[in-house]
Amino acid sequence: MGETVLWLGILVLVVSPVLGVAVSMLSLFMERDLKWAGVALLLIIMTAVATVISSLF
Repeated sequence: MGETVLWLGILVLVVSPVLGVAVSMLSLFMERDLKWAGVALLLIIMTAVATVISSLF
């Protein structure tokens, strides 16, 4: 039970910023601010890659 709560907390800590950046990216795309939407997309990609790499080790 305790380990499940721990992993759920870690999941929330990882997903919250990514979800915030994804919402910001969609908002920037809708406003046609492609430069900053691209930066947000790059941030999502970097976070996803770092998460995958850290789960392998």
